[in-house]
Amino acid sequence: MTWPWPHGALHVYALPGERLQAALEPFHEPIAATGFCAPQPPEFLHATITRFPWFLDDPTIPAIADVTAAVADVASSHAPFTVELSGPGITEYGVVVDAPPPPQWDALVDGVRAIPARLDPGREMPNRPYAPHVSVGYGVAEGDGEVLRAPLAAVPAPGPFVLDVREVHLLAVRQEPERGIFSWDPIAVLPLSGSGS
Repeated sequence: MTWPWPHGALHVYALPGERLQAALEPFHEPIAATGFCAPQPPEFLHATITRFPWFLDDPTIPAIADVTAAVADVASSHAPFTVELSGPGITEYGVVVDAPPPPQWDALVDGVRAIPARLDPGREMPNRPYAPHVSVGYGVAEGDGEVLRAPLAAVPAPGPFVLDVREVHLLAVRQEPERGIFSWDPIAVLPLSGSGS
Protein backbone atom coordinates (compact mmCIF):
# COMPACT_ATOMS: atom_id res chain seq x y z
CA MET A 1 0.00 0.00 0.00
CA THR A 2 1.39 3.38 -1.00
CA TRP A 3 0.46 6.73 0.53
CA PRO A 4 -0.39 10.04 -1.19
CA TRP A 5 2.91 11.35 0.21
CA PRO A 6 5.77 8.99 1.12
CA HIS A 7 6.61 10.92 4.28
CA GLY A 8 4.98 12.99 6.98
CA ALA A 9 2.12 10.55 7.66
CA LEU A 10 0.79 11.18 11.16
CA HIS A 11 0.71 8.01 13.25
CA VAL A 12 0.28 7.10 16.88
CA TYR A 13 2.56 4.25 17.94
CA ALA A 14 3.46 2.34 21.05
CA LEU A 15 7.23 1.83 20.92
CA PRO A 16 9.05 -1.22 22.28
CA GLY A 17 11.61 -0.58 24.99
CA GLU A 18 15.21 -1.71 24.77
CA ARG A 19 14.44 -5.12 26.30
CA LEU A 20 11.87 -6.00 23.65
CA GLN A 21 14.07 -4.58 20.89
CA ALA A 22 16.91 -6.86 22.02
CA ALA A 23 14.60 -9.87 22.32
CA LEU A 24 13.47 -9.49 18.69
CA GLU A 25 16.87 -8.78 17.16
CA PRO A 26 17.88 -12.49 16.81
CA PHE A 27 15.17 -12.86 14.16
CA HIS A 28 16.89 -10.32 11.91
CA GLU A 29 19.49 -12.71 10.49
CA PRO A 30 17.06 -15.27 9.04
CA ILE A 31 14.81 -12.48 7.77
CA ALA A 32 17.67 -10.73 5.96
CA ALA A 33 18.91 -14.02 4.50
CA THR A 34 15.75 -14.41 2.39
CA GLY A 35 16.56 -11.53 0.07
CA PHE A 36 12.85 -10.69 -0.17
CA CYS A 37 12.21 -9.55 3.41
CA ALA A 38 14.10 -6.82 5.26
CA PRO A 39 14.47 -6.59 9.04
CA GLN A 40 13.06 -3.46 10.63
CA PRO A 41 15.90 -1.68 12.52
CA PRO A 42 15.49 -2.00 16.30
CA GLU A 43 15.12 1.75 16.75
CA PHE A 44 12.16 1.76 14.37
CA LEU A 45 10.23 -1.20 15.76
CA HIS A 46 6.71 -0.12 16.62
CA ALA A 47 3.17 -1.20 17.37
CA THR A 48 0.69 0.88 15.38
CA ILE A 49 -2.22 2.23 17.37
CA THR A 50 -3.50 4.05 14.31
CA ARG A 51 -2.53 5.95 11.23
CA PHE A 52 -4.40 9.23 10.98
CA PRO A 53 -5.74 10.43 7.61
CA TRP A 54 -3.33 13.39 7.66
CA PHE A 55 0.04 14.22 6.12
CA LEU A 56 2.23 17.15 7.09
CA ASP A 57 2.46 18.30 3.45
CA ASP A 58 -1.33 18.68 3.27
CA PRO A 59 -2.25 22.28 4.15
CA THR A 60 -5.86 21.33 4.97
CA ILE A 61 -5.14 19.17 8.03
CA PRO A 62 -5.89 20.31 11.59
CA ALA A 63 -3.20 22.18 13.49
CA ILE A 64 -0.56 19.82 14.90
CA ALA A 65 -1.00 21.45 18.31
CA ASP A 66 -4.69 20.47 18.25
CA VAL A 67 -3.88 16.89 17.20
CA THR A 68 -1.26 16.62 19.93
CA ALA A 69 -3.64 17.96 22.58
CA ALA A 70 -6.36 15.51 21.49
CA VAL A 71 -4.00 12.51 21.67
CA ALA A 72 -2.72 13.70 25.05
CA ASP A 73 -6.29 13.90 26.33
CA VAL A 74 -7.01 10.32 25.25
CA ALA A 75 -3.74 9.03 26.69
CA SER A 76 -4.39 10.70 30.03
CA SER A 77 -7.61 8.72 30.43
CA HIS A 78 -5.91 5.32 30.12
CA ALA A 79 -3.72 3.49 32.60
CA PRO A 80 -0.45 1.84 31.54
CA PHE A 81 -0.71 -1.83 30.59
CA THR A 82 1.27 -4.62 28.97
CA VAL A 83 0.62 -6.87 25.98
CA GLU A 84 2.23 -10.32 25.67
CA LEU A 85 3.11 -10.82 22.02
CA SER A 86 3.82 -14.27 20.60
CA GLY A 87 5.31 -15.58 17.41
CA PRO A 88 6.95 -14.76 15.17
CA GLY A 89 4.34 -15.31 12.51
CA ILE A 90 4.35 -14.71 8.77
CA THR A 91 1.83 -12.44 7.05
CA GLU A 92 1.47 -11.25 3.46
CA TYR A 93 3.47 -8.14 4.43
CA GLY A 94 6.28 -9.61 6.51
CA VAL A 95 7.16 -11.13 9.88
CA VAL A 96 5.31 -10.12 13.04
CA VAL A 97 4.92 -10.86 16.71
CA ASP A 98 1.33 -10.26 17.74
CA ALA A 99 -1.45 -11.01 20.21
CA PRO A 100 -5.22 -10.96 20.50
CA PRO A 101 -6.11 -7.43 21.55
CA PRO A 102 -6.70 -7.07 25.30
CA PRO A 103 -9.52 -4.72 26.36
CA GLN A 104 -7.05 -1.98 27.31
CA TRP A 105 -5.57 -2.01 23.81
CA ASP A 106 -8.95 -1.86 22.11
CA ALA A 107 -10.07 1.00 24.34
CA LEU A 108 -6.92 2.99 23.61
CA VAL A 109 -7.19 2.39 19.86
CA ASP A 110 -10.88 3.36 19.91
CA GLY A 111 -10.12 6.59 21.74
CA VAL A 112 -7.30 7.63 19.43
CA ARG A 113 -9.22 6.71 16.28
CA ALA A 114 -12.16 8.86 17.38
CA ILE A 115 -10.03 12.02 17.20
CA PRO A 116 -10.37 12.76 13.46
CA ALA A 117 -14.18 12.70 13.68
CA ARG A 118 -13.92 15.62 16.12
CA LEU A 119 -11.12 17.59 14.49
CA ASP A 120 -11.75 16.88 10.81
CA PRO A 121 -15.26 15.45 10.27
CA GLY A 122 -15.86 13.62 7.05
CA ARG A 123 -12.29 12.60 6.33
CA GLU A 124 -12.01 8.82 5.87
CA MET A 125 -9.88 6.98 8.39
CA PRO A 126 -7.33 4.35 7.30
CA ASN A 127 -8.05 0.78 8.33
CA ARG A 128 -7.78 -0.20 11.95
CA PRO A 129 -4.73 -2.31 12.80
CA TYR A 130 -5.82 -5.95 12.97
CA ALA A 131 -4.34 -6.50 16.46
CA PRO A 132 -1.43 -5.32 18.58
CA HIS A 133 1.64 -6.36 16.64
CA VAL A 134 5.25 -5.44 16.00
CA SER A 135 6.59 -6.05 12.50
CA VAL A 136 10.09 -7.49 12.77
CA GLY A 137 10.56 -7.50 8.99
CA TYR A 138 8.78 -6.19 5.90
CA GLY A 139 8.63 -7.74 2.45
CA VAL A 140 10.62 -5.91 -0.22
CA ALA A 141 10.12 -8.33 -3.13
CA GLU A 142 8.06 -11.32 -4.14
CA GLY A 143 8.93 -14.47 -2.22
CA ASP A 144 7.57 -17.53 -0.48
CA GLY A 145 7.22 -16.69 3.21
CA GLU A 146 6.97 -20.39 4.03
CA VAL A 147 10.74 -20.71 3.61
CA LEU A 148 11.09 -18.56 6.74
CA ARG A 149 9.16 -20.82 9.08
CA ALA A 150 11.94 -23.25 9.93
CA PRO A 151 14.72 -20.62 10.29
CA LEU A 152 12.54 -18.46 12.53
CA ALA A 153 11.52 -21.46 14.63
CA ALA A 154 15.19 -22.33 15.11
CA VAL A 155 16.03 -18.98 16.69
CA PRO A 156 16.51 -19.42 20.47
CA ALA A 157 14.38 -16.42 21.38
CA PRO A 158 11.28 -17.79 23.09
CA GLY A 159 8.31 -15.54 23.76
CA PRO A 160 6.14 -14.14 25.01
CA PHE A 161 7.53 -10.76 24.05
CA VAL A 162 6.22 -8.11 26.43
CA LEU A 163 5.16 -4.75 25.01
CA ASP A 164 4.99 -2.25 27.87
CA VAL A 165 2.49 0.47 26.93
CA ARG A 166 3.18 3.40 29.24
CA GLU A 167 3.07 6.18 26.66
CA VAL A 168 2.07 6.77 23.08
CA HIS A 169 4.10 8.54 20.44
CA LEU A 170 2.73 10.97 17.86
CA LEU A 171 5.07 10.71 14.87
CA ALA A 172 5.52 11.87 11.29
CA VAL A 173 6.31 8.60 9.53
CA ARG A 174 8.28 7.96 6.34
CA GLN A 175 7.48 4.96 4.17
CA GLU A 176 10.54 3.42 2.45
CA PRO A 177 9.10 0.34 0.71
CA GLU A 178 12.24 -0.37 -1.30
CA ARG A 179 14.19 -0.76 1.96
CA GLY A 180 11.36 -2.33 3.94
CA ILE A 181 11.57 0.35 6.60
CA PHE A 182 9.16 2.70 8.31
CA SER A 183 11.08 5.52 10.00
CA TRP A 184 9.89 8.75 11.56
CA ASP A 185 10.39 12.16 13.05
CA PRO A 186 9.00 12.50 16.58
CA ILE A 187 6.34 15.07 17.39
CA ALA A 188 5.26 14.26 20.95
CA VAL A 189 5.50 11.61 23.66
CA LEU A 190 2.25 11.41 25.63
CA PRO A 191 2.02 9.36 28.84
CA LEU A 192 -0.82 7.06 29.79
CA SER A 193 -1.71 8.56 33.13
CA GLY A 194 -5.20 7.28 33.92
CA SER A 195 -5.91 5.23 37.04
CA GLY A 196 -7.41 2.21 35.25
CA SER A 197 -10.62 0.45 36.10
